[in-house]
Parts: sequence; C-alpha cells; structure tokens
Amino acid sequence: MTGVRGSGGWMRVAAAAAVLALPAGGCSASSANAGAGFVPSDNSGSSGSGGPQVPGGGAVILPDGAISLPPETKTESNYQSPVATGRIVWTANPTSGRVAYIDAVSFVVQTVQAGDGPTYLAAVPDPTNQRDQAIVLNVVSHDATFLSRDATGALSAATFPATADANAWAVSSSGRWAIAWADASRVSSPLDPTQGFQAVEVLDLHAGHATQLQVGYRPSQVVFSHDQTASHDETRAFAVTQDGISVIDLGGSAPVVRQNFALTLSTAAGVDGAAPGVDGSAGGVQDAGDAGAVSDGAGVDAPPPDAPAVDAGPSDAAPSEGQAASPGAVGSPDVSFTPDGSYALVRQDPFAAIEVISLTTGATTLVPFPEAPTDLTISPDGNSAVAVLRASSTVAVLRLPDIAADPSAYTTTVIPGQIIGRAIVAQDPATKQRSVLLFTTAAPVDALTVLTLDPAPSYRTVTLHAPVLAVFPSGDAQNAIVLHAVSSAANSQVRGAFSLVPVAQPLPAVIVPLSAAPTAVAVTADRALVSLRDDSTSTFGVDLAMMPSLDVVSYALASPPIAVGIAAASATGFVAQNYTEGRITFVDLDGGGARTITGFELGARVVQGGDP
Repeated sequence: MTGVRGSGGWMRVAAAAAVLALPAGGCSASSANAGAGFVPSDNSGSSGSGGPQVPGGGAVILPDGAISLPPETKTESNYQSPVATGRIVWTANPTSGRVAYIDAVSFVVQTVQAGDGPTYLAAVPDPTNQRDQAIVLNVVSHDATFLSRDATGALSAATFPATADANAWAVSSSGRWAIAWADASRVSSPLDPTQGFQAVEVLDLHAGHATQLQVGYRPSQVVFSHDQTASHDETRAFAVTQDGISVIDLGGSAPVVRQNFALTLSTAAGVDGAAPGVDGSAGGVQDAGDAGAVSDGAGVDAPPPDAPAVDAGPSDAAPSEGQAASPGAVGSPDVSFTPDGSYALVRQDPFAAIEVISLTTGATTLVPFPEAPTDLTISPDGNSAVAVLRASSTVAVLRLPDIAADPSAYTTTVIPGQIIGRAIVAQDPATKQRSVLLFTTAAPVDALTVLTLDPAPSYRTVTLHAPVLAVFPSGDAQNAIVLHAVSSAANSQVRGAFSLVPVAQPLPAVIVPLSAAPTAVAVTADRALVSLRDDSTSTFGVDLAMMPSLDVVSYALASPPIAVGIAAASATGFVAQNYTEGRITFVDLDGGGARTITGFELGARVVQGGDP
C-alpha cells in the first residue's frame, strides 16, 4: 500500500470530494461576492517532525483506518486581478459602456466609451514603455475595444470583432497578439453537449487584423510560446481542449490552426494507472522513511509495469492515486508548457505517469511513477519541472528538455512526516536560484516546506499556525504570501488570516489575523496588498505588507473591495471598490497613507479577463 508514513503509521491518500473547494462564483477577485463562502476547517494540523495530523472536516476515514484525502485545489488565480499598466489603472462599467482610466500619480480620472457591455478587461504590455494599453471584451455587442494611451495622455481606441461566447483573454508578452476565447470552466451550465466554445478570435493589435479560428472542444487554457533567447518570439499559441492541444501558427501571413496534439495519457496508461510497455526501472522514489533522501530516477527500483500501483483498498473506498478509476473519475488534464513552446507536460488523475509532448514533432514520452502525481509545474526558466507524489511525500524534479528523450532524467527528494500535494516554483530573477514551495490544500495542515534546489537539494518546514488556501511567492523569490482558512474560537473576531513567509532565509513566518476573509492579492518583489471583505458585517479593508521587514499596515475601506493591484511605474497600490458612484483607494507602498477617490463613474465590477 502506498501512503504517507509518519510516526503514526501509514495513511492512504485517495481521491475524494474537495474539502477546500471554492463556492460557485465566490472568492474570485473579480466577483461581487468575493470572499464569501469559505469552508472553515480545523487548524490543528501539526508541522515539523513526526506524522502530520489530519483531522476531520475534509479527510475521510476508511474502514481499515486509513485516511483518504481529496484532490489538491489551485485557487491562486482567483485572488488576482491585473488591471494596471505602468501608472494607469483601468476599470470597466458594463452598464454604461464606458471604461475609466485613472492616473495613479496625478489621480486624474477620465472615461472613454467602449462597446456594449464592457466586462472582461486585460492589460496589454508595451515593451517600449511608451504607452499604457488595455483591451476589454464587450459581451453584449460581441466585440472588443483596444485602448492605448501615449506619453502625452492622448487616448486612441480601436474596435475588433470577438466571438459570441468569449469570456477570457490571452495576451502575448509583446503586446502584439490578443486572443479572445471562451473558457468553458467559467460557464456553469452549458446548454447542451453541442456547445463546444471552439471559436477563438485572434487579434493582431499591431496590424489591426482579426482572424476567427476553430480549436478543439471546450478549451480550458490558451498560452503563447516565447523564446527566451529572442525578443518576444511569439510564433505560436496553444489552446488546451478536451480534444488535445490545438496549435495556432502566428508566423505566416495570417493566423491558422496547423495541428492538434492528442493527450494520450488516459489511453496509454493501463487499467492500474501505470504506463505499460515502459521499463519500471525508469523511475521511482526512495523509501519515505529515509529522511531527506535524494535519488536519481535512473537507479531506483519500481514495481513492474503490470503491477497495481497501490493497494485497491476496501471496495467502497474512493480510487487511490495511481489506481484504476471509472471513466467518470478521470480528472481534467493539467497541462504545463515550457516557456519556449517546445514541450507540453501533462498530468491527469488518477494516472501514475506524466506525458511529455514535443510540440514540434508530436513525439510523446511517458514518464512512469509508482503513484499518481497530485501536482505538476514548470520552473520560470523552463529548465526543470516539478511533480509532487503526495502519497509518499516525494518531490520529483524533471530535467528539461532531457526528460523528453530519457524518462529517467529526474531526481527525487522525500519530505518525511509532511503531507505535500502542491508545488510552486519561486526563482530569483538575478541569481536564478530555485526554491519549491510545498504544501497541501487537501487537508488542514498548517505547514509549508521550502525545498531549495540550488546548488544541492535541501529543505526546511515552516510552521504556519493555520491551514493553507493559496501561496504567492514575491517577485524576487525571497518571501511568500500565504492565505489561510481559519476556524475562529468562540468570541473571536478573526475571520481570516495570511502569513508572510521568508523563503530565502531560515526565519519564522509572521501570521496576520484578519477580521474578514481575504479576497484579492497583488504581489511585487518587496510589497504585497491583501484585501479583506465580509458583507454580513460590513467589514472591508486592505493590508499592505512590506518585505523584507515583514511589517504590515492596515487600512479600512468604506465599501467592498473587488480588485487590488499595483501600478508599478508610480509605486502605488490600488483597491477598486463596489460603489454605485465609483470609488477607488490608492495606497502609498511605503506605508505613508491612502487616498480615496469617490463620486465618479467606475465599474461596479472588475472582471479578470486573463494574464498579460
């Protein structure tokens, strides 16, 4: 049986219903109900040495005494709303059809007419830093308005067509390309199976052209390639769909869908979840009891290909990681792309393998593991990928692009005594040093493990004193912001919390109690803004966290916050609020105070349309 071994023995980790899942429409920084509906959980999870405690609330006790955990959840994107470009803050009003733009230095507010129902807003980068640009989807007129403000303050607007169902943006780092597409995961109840959301609108913002294309069924992700050795080499875009990965060629006279790469992990994996036909010795993990063990994937014994990955357990138990599952239990593909667009790495519950797809040739490599990974992420520089094997508290670091030719090109590190199911790679942009932030959202465990990969793997576990909801590394990878779920004691006014966690130094975390649940986060290298909101008690505010001092300054707000951000060029933070006459608060990032502008028409709602 595969599991997490601590001082209390083995605990089986299996798929079940999510415990910290966000409620429909809640907790998004773009939602009018942001922050409502968190599922409170016990905060008695232990950290440090020994076996972690997994109390009730989300964990399921199986008949044999083992503990079943739900899948990990990824909610970080729900808390971010990037609507600032340089010194300009943008917000849209779907009712009036106008977009407001505010100078974060002079605090001058102006509005411009967009289309009918401007709703989904995204920033558009300008590598020359000469212009502030944004683009908004108009959901009633089914078009898009591209807004560009030059250094003199003059604003130009251009209208592009968009698809009828578009609710999301993908914007290239050069600011040339924008793709309006329908994220099927944002549609709560598609009308029928024939509603595939397959039309995407590819906008060339430099040339002023628009091309409508058809991708696979019900897309869930759209990304651009970016060759880090060249300046904004964006020759392709990729749409992840239920049919695979649709490749959009941007290098010709007009965009065109050139090919589709099927995601074959579910068909290539055997009935036991393992990858058949692959030598089992190609990968494995050390015994979980070997504290801090690090091994090369090439030299570790693993079960034979035809052996079940884990013990089947009781017949009424949920399928365990790596174990066979009914078709309905197969999870959605978790796809990560290398920055240069050369490879896609695919993880899918409950299969005990990772699929590596060459986006140039279509060649596929299966990387087998003794259990199903619960998370997969690629480092910012694209030189490695990290897979988490929760059942054995193991982290696998895959070398890129070596893993495509050699399925054994990975090393493993065991984190004994901890439940880890998620990984976020923080990389110092100056030194390129990588740290992996390890945690779980599947159980109320109040710990975060920092695994430093360079020059040699080493780790430490930080006690957090409350369960983890989401983790955000700072821009310089020196610190991290951790949002918590809390279960308040009787007569306590605490309704939420976040922690400031030193990543680069072995210092304790600083926990900050909140009088309402956190709803949005904005993070730079040395500053962070965390908004909080409780409509039932009319408690609204924003906390400014300063790093590396870890000081926190709190500001009360007069109305519910709906988005926070940082206007980098002005070193100013902002909090857009839900107020009929328009209200936004600007925060001095040095803690010098706040300024609120009220009484002009801002949108009653800011909706995140995608990352620039």
